[in-house]
Amino acid sequence: MILVRETTHWEDVSRQPNHTYIMDDSMSKSYGYFKWNNPKDFQMFSKPIKLDTRYRKFKVIQRGYKFVSEKESQNKSWVIKGSKDQQYVVEETENGYSCSCIGFKYHGKCKHIEQVKNESQ
Repeated sequence: MILVRETTHWEDVSRQPNHTYIMDDSMSKSYGYFKWNNPKDFQMFSKPIKLDTRYRKFKVIQRGYKFVSEKESQNKSWVIKGSKDQQYVVEETENGYSCSCIGFKYHGKCKHIEQVKNESQ
C-alpha cells in the first residue's frame, strides 16, 4: 500500500478539498484518508472504495505502508462500554494511555481511561 497526498488545484474553490489517502499500489482503491491532511483526523472506510483519480494529481509520500493489526500490536488494550452502549478501545502504549472516544481526541483524557486505571489497581 502507499500513502499519497492529493495536490490537485480545484478551480473556483477557496479551500482546496484535498486529503491524504491510504491506497493500494495501483491507486485504484482507497482504504481510508486523513481529512484535510490532518494526521489526527483519520477516517477508515469499512470496505475499500474505488477512487476516481482522473483529472487529479497525487504525490506519493510513502510506499510499503502497512497497517498493524491488533494481533501484531504489543500494546495492552481494553474494550470499554460507553454510557450510550458505544464501545471504545483504551490502549496502553509506551507514551501512556489513549482512547478512541471523542473526549480523549479533544481533551487528551477521558473517563474510560480512568476506569481502566481504577480496575488495574
